Amino acid sequence: MAVDDMAELDSHIFAIVYPHTPRSTAGDDDLSFLGGEGDLAATILARLGGSPREDFQHLCATAAAVAQAVSDQGVPATPVAYFAASAAALAPLARAGAAGADPHVAGALLAFLSAALPALPAAVVRARGREVADDVMRVLDFPSTPDSGVRAGLRCLAHLISAGDRANWEALYTVILRLSTDHRPKVRKQSHSCLRDVLLSFQRQPILVPASEAITRSFERFLLLSGGSSSVNTGAAEEGPKGAKEVLYILNALICCLPLMASKPSNTILKYFKPLLDLHQPILTRSLLDILHAVAESPTLQLKSDVLLDLLCSLGLSVSSERKSGDEMASIARLLHVGTKKIYKQNRDICVVKLPLIFTSLGDILSSEFEEARFSSVEAFKGLIDHCIDETLVSQGIA
Repeated sequence: MAVDDMAELDSHIFAIVYPHTPRSTAGDDDLSFLGGEGDLAATILARLGGSPREDFQHLCATAAAVAQAVSDQGVPATPVAYFAASAAALAPLARAGAAGADPHVAGALLAFLSAALPALPAAVVRARGREVADDVMRVLDFPSTPDSGVRAGLRCLAHLISAGDRANWEALYTVILRLSTDHRPKVRKQSHSCLRDVLLSFQRQPILVPASEAITRSFERFLLLSGGSSSVNTGAAEEGPKGAKEVLYILNALICCLPLMASKPSNTILKYFKPLLDLHQPILTRSLLDILHAVAESPTLQLKSDVLLDLLCSLGLSVSSERKSGDEMASIARLLHVGTKKIYKQNRDICVVKLPLIFTSLGDILSSEFEEARFSSVEAFKGLIDHCIDETLVSQGIA
């Protein structure tokens, strides 16, 4: 079976197990739909047993083999039984190494395991998680493991961190973070989603700080390898200096991860945004705008108000000094709206000083030829006037 034929294997498993749950990003598995009630192997066989696709045939063969192993043991076909059987089948493949393991069987086992894990009692995950995680990480290191198997393995690791014994989280987390800059787009996307899920499970816990610092170190390392922010450009993804494309990949991860990170590591990353914005590279700017919009909308992340305000002012000034697309101008208007309100809430005094600049920038967007940008500017004007302008400012003539 070709590796590309398995590209959507994990998505089909998700649809089978959670048929009513939308999947907006890779790895968004709603555990409540499994609930330990269904027979996972039987469901897969019923839905995909007649498919001519070779990847589905591998999955069905794996499901049938796991079901037979459970039946031979004379135990009910529960998630715990399926987990034990699939983990037992994965172990010899992991020990066999890349040369001795059938990559498609390994990929199908990882996919099956990733579907069984969410239904397990927490006690089982804590008791068996470390052993299974070691096998999953070994298989993920096989160059021959299909992309779909790698994505399933990432979901396994994320769940084992979130629901398992936190004493050994770092090794698993390191694998997920390493694959956030993988050359395969779907693997990267899954890694970013898993990082987000892990950070979400770490909220309001001391462990969030080292997890966030690991992302910051990765970002800084690749920025250094690229020769600094001046070397990150639109050509970097294919031909730029070593580390440049990884910076872009990490920035994509930060769109969903930075709002969930601890404040100090987040502020460390934020200080690099100004020189990156000054490169005026559209791909880079778009990622930075998406990140800033996400953190501005975060109700919990506390960033340094002066640093964030400086970024907003820089973007606002760029409206009149640089040629921009309608989408970019609309995005800047929306960011000025939510970002200024966040800063006003954190530090009113420094915010009101820059309100004239913010309103002037919104006025420049309002006078543009782009309808969406004009609409976003009007909405920003209304929101900021309502939120930031009070009688004191009116009387001072600032408004």
